[in-house]
Amino acid sequence: MLRRSLFRTAIAIALASLPFTTPSAQELRGSGPWPTAVTERPLTLDEGMVELWLPVNMNLTDGRELEPYNLNPSIYFGLTDSWMIGVRHFVGICPADEADGCPEAYDDVSLDTVFAFGRGTGLNLGVGGAINYAPIHDDPAWSAEVRLIARAGGGALAITAAPTLNFGLNDRDAGTDLLPDEIPATKWTGTPLNLGTYNVLTPAVSPGNREYLLIPVTLQLQLGDCIAVAAGASLNGPINAEDLDFSDVYTIPVSVGLVLALFPSVDLGAALTFPNLAGADFEEEGVGFQLANGTDERQLSVFATLRL
Repeated sequence: MLRRSLFRTAIAIALASLPFTTPSAQELRGSGPWPTAVTERPLTLDEGMVELWLPVNMNLTDGRELEPYNLNPSIYFGLTDSWMIGVRHFVGICPADEADGCPEAYDDVSLDTVFAFGRGTGLNLGVGGAINYAPIHDDPAWSAEVRLIARAGGGALAITAAPTLNFGLNDRDAGTDLLPDEIPATKWTGTPLNLGTYNVLTPAVSPGNREYLLIPVTLQLQLGDCIAVAAGASLNGPINAEDLDFSDVYTIPVSVGLVLALFPSVDLGAALTFPNLAGADFEEEGVGFQLANGTDERQLSVFATLRL
């Protein structure tokens, strides 16, 4: 009996000394690198990973080519395999002067976070939230965002939808008693073209600082191991603006993009965006701070993405 008891004790001690730990996302991938295929990337970064998105956005609108241009970088960090936090910009750095479309050199910042409930191929769900200070100068606007994220696919195709509700935190009634052509542009947010864990963000302007809805959808097609194309569209507009209907100022931005994954740690890409391809025609409605619909208004973004 004593020998049997000692044997059991030895087995228990040996089992207790084994390194029972939860495998990381990289270990679950077979210790392989970050996926070069955009369609196979998760919603969040690996634990400890840093991702830096570096874009240059150029105005290609008729008559205002390259005026202005801006840089709206973002940086994200993986707190865990399912949770990342970051800092992003909608306009970011705008180095031109006011006559060329840059009232301020730096006028917005946003703190963002994403939590994912699944990784890998198939259906993945997540939630996101943000606090935005945009714009900072003139009529400063604080706003918050909540969004649901659904991503399905892997292999050759993937689709991502991220319905987002932005709601004002200050001066919510500023301008709500004015006529449509008098309402100030008091809040900025961004329409995303999703490319895995990062987005090409196109600024969206809300009339007043109340609730603003964005319903972006991105379709990704993997053409090869290292090359992918993406197309996205969104329905944007205010849903709680006093004396202003959604149909008065809704926008439908449309984007197409190309991504070259040179290495697991480096992407190069470009995206062409029409900020209001098929929405309401603001010039006819008299709301002068927004863009008329059609193809005349357009923006080209070229970018590099680095992961460390």
